[in-house]
Amino acid sequence: MLDNKIVTIFIHCFPPAKGGLEYLIEETKNILDQKYTIHIITGKGSTLDSYKTFKNFLPNNKTDKRNNIHRLKLNFFWQRITNKFLNKIILKFGFFSPFYFGPILKYTPKIINIIKKSDLIIGTGMPTKIFHDSYLFAKKYNKKLILIPAYHNINYYNNCPFFQKTLDYSSKILYLTPLEKSQLTKNYKINKKKLIQTTFCPYTIKQIKKQQTNLSKTATKKFKRIQKKQINIGFIGQITLRKNLIVFKNYLDKYFSCWQGRGYKLKIHLSGAKTNSSDLIEKKLKKYIKQNIVKINYNFKNKQQEYKKFDIFINPSIEESLGIVNFEAIFNIMPTIIHQRSPFSNFLPSQNFKTISKLHKLLSQTLLQSAYKQTVINQISILKKYNRTIYTNKLLNLVTRLL
Repeated sequence: MLDNKIVTIFIHCFPPAKGGLEYLIEETKNILDQKYTIHIITGKGSTLDSYKTFKNFLPNNKTDKRNNIHRLKLNFFWQRITNKFLNKIILKFGFFSPFYFGPILKYTPKIINIIKKSDLIIGTGMPTKIFHDSYLFAKKYNKKLILIPAYHNINYYNNCPFFQKTLDYSSKILYLTPLEKSQLTKNYKINKKKLIQTTFCPYTIKQIKKQQTNLSKTATKKFKRIQKKQINIGFIGQITLRKNLIVFKNYLDKYFSCWQGRGYKLKIHLSGAKTNSSDLIEKKLKKYIKQNIVKINYNFKNKQQEYKKFDIFINPSIEESLGIVNFEAIFNIMPTIIHQRSPFSNFLPSQNFKTISKLHKLLSQTLLQSAYKQTVINQISILKKYNRTIYTNKLLNLVTRLL
């Protein structure tokens, strides 16, 4: 039964825009929709880069109106000015981050009225302006504020007084991993009583148990490809320099000949949304793309079909607050290797790397049959520990207490 309370969520992009935070907030809306009226305030970008390049905006979606999704028009004039004047300093200093990253949106009287009627506001996604906007509206109309910062320990997330004010005003701050919490509290003054860990794993216990029954069969099938000396390495995420995808080039430069000499065929699949730095990624990997060693897929329609292509998942990204794709890879029964500086390293302490040589060592160890099966068995237990029901209950209980 629906309560008559209204919750408004601010986010820079919303599905069908692709991204971990976008997916998390879509699922958060689905959970809260069961009990409350939820409104989404967002821009029309397909990624955050849309507000820099002024390209790849999403078309109008016929279902938005009935789902209370409000995609606001961008203020191109002010966004262009901030892009131009802040571009050279933003990577070193976070002071003006919200204005540079945007989106600087046009709030219509209709949207203002929705915000006024809201009983609770949820602001998401540092280092964006819409994250700061959630605070400005909550303060102006005396609303309680929950924050999901999705914080990364990068220069332009820090030293920002606008974000400090946002964090100060909030009632609760939801963090996704212990590493995110430690970095956030290191760089901002935060009342630790506000902090709540809400790690989001998209799978229920029922789904996980069902998948476990397929574990041995699926692992054996994938390992047979490796035994035939075919290695399929996969990555899913935005194809951008921020995801540290240069690791794949560095790895191939150093170790491709090693695998080749042992008779293995190595293939790397990079699947995800195109961004304003995708062309640079393609340029750096040009040699390997031409040789059909690296394949980039921007337009996949079924993520599960992408995972079926992979035998091993490598996520080199260090700009993460969680990395939901890591949970997805584990659920799809494949060894998952992540960067040591990724917040997900809290959950995979023995499966992370810092150097290319360590990555090669982990990859070589995983290719042993006993290691391959044991790794997927060990990793699937992480899904149970952070299953979807835990996130759902924490979220509903918190929102209920604040309303």
